[in-house]
This record gives sequence, C-alpha cells and structure tokens, in this order.
Amino acid sequence: MIVQFHLPPDQARLQRIIEHGIAPHHPWRSPVIEVSPVWLSVGQPDPDRPGQLTPA
Repeated sequence: MIVQFHLPPDQARLQRIIEHGIAPHHPWRSPVIEVSPVWLSVGQPDPDRPGQLTPA
C-alpha cells in the first residue's frame, strides 16, 4: 500500500506526522518514507474571469 500526501516544507510538522501518525500504526519496525520536493503550479488569476485561474 502507498499513501501519498503533500506538505509545506516544515521539518517539525513532518517529524510529528512520522512519530504520531505513521510509526505507531505501521506494521513493520521502520516504515519507508520518501521525501521529495514537488512544485505545484495552480495557475494565475484570469483577469477576464474573476475567481478563475488560467492554466499553468
């Protein structure tokens, strides 16, 4: 099973998630955790369509 989620770059938050959320519920001694930077582009505000974003 793979669980994937995105977090802002916050080392303290990641540590809390690992210690209190993942590790206590993981069936093996050491879960595999892969951290990689991801850039999400949500587009720019579209001046012709208020409240809408143009594609990135």
